[in-house]
Amino acid sequence: MDKTPKFIKMCDCPEIQGQWKPKWGDFVSDDGLIFPLSTVRIDKEDVIWLPRQDQLQDMVFDNTIGMQSRCCAIYEFSISVEGANFCLDDGSMEQLWLVAIMDWKFNKRWDEEKEEWVEVNQ
Repeated sequence: MDKTPKFIKMCDCPEIQGQWKPKWGDFVSDDGLIFPLSTVRIDKEDVIWLPRQDQLQDMVFDNTIGMQSRCCAIYEFSISVEGANFCLDDGSMEQLWLVAIMDWKFNKRWDEEKEEWVEVNQ
């Protein structure tokens, strides 16, 4: 589970936070303190959800897609220009999946200098 400040910042966007349906055991950050939810009664505006790798994968694949297909998809992304540039940065698997999701679903890239997601002009 990635608990780095960079991953927290990357997750703090409406595209990811808007998909969160709080469940017991989800990891959240509250002013840098990271903890698993012990209740689903929480104000979503007060914390940042930190999706696990399986939760990130579920954002783009339904449960009929097997692990081999998921691995192939992230491998293909990792050798693409967008993925390769990110992989050179020594990010975690959660970060790589997040970068792929933001590319595939929202046409956005992580800007290292601005530390935010930016729209990609096609």
